[in-house]
Amino acid sequence: MSDLYYSYEEDFAKHTQDLRGRLAKVAEAKDEKAALSACQRLLGEAEQCLKQMELEARTIPGKANELKPRVADHRRAFDTLARELREKKGDHEKRMLLSDDGRLSGGAVEQRQRLLGVEDKIKQSTKEVENAHRMALETEQVSVDIMGNLHTQRETIDRMRANMRDVGDGLNTARRTIGRMGQRMLKNRMMLYGIAVFVFIAIVYILWISIFG
Repeated sequence: MSDLYYSYEEDFAKHTQDLRGRLAKVAEAKDEKAALSACQRLLGEAEQCLKQMELEARTIPGKANELKPRVADHRRAFDTLARELREKKGDHEKRMLLSDDGRLSGGAVEQRQRLLGVEDKIKQSTKEVENAHRMALETEQVSVDIMGNLHTQRETIDRMRANMRDVGDGLNTARRTIGRMGQRMLKNRMMLYGIAVFVFIAIVYILWISIFG
């Protein structure tokens, strides 16, 4: 599964490198609109790779903490490129509203104002979406960490329970062994008492015979 993550990471690096080069040459392109469309396509492909990396990083056992900073760096790089592309698209749309001599055409002033207002709203909404997405990823990572800690704690509790069962079994075995030893000691003591009584009776009998016999 880790090989799949690194494959997505390699594709992401290729797309973002290509995108940076194209963004740097947008102003020089003969067809700026087509160049921006190509950049948008590369940005979409890079985003798909990034989403797959984020998914793989959360599911690779024991790799989440190692890959989390790398994925965060890729997310920041992607956000920077997306912001740069939006700015270049906005600049292009503004230039399209200008006439050939640099002045605004008759009905373009009002349209330009509406466009600027819509653009500001789009930028604000985009920032809010990016922040919400980042917070969701952080929350999800926290949930994954908590689940991992709970799993580890559960394994520890299970081991403690198993050890307690072993200790309980050992105590029961020791208790039974002590009980058997006590029974043997009692039997041995009774035998000693019996032998002592027998010896006493024998001595009394021998004395009786010696005196009165």
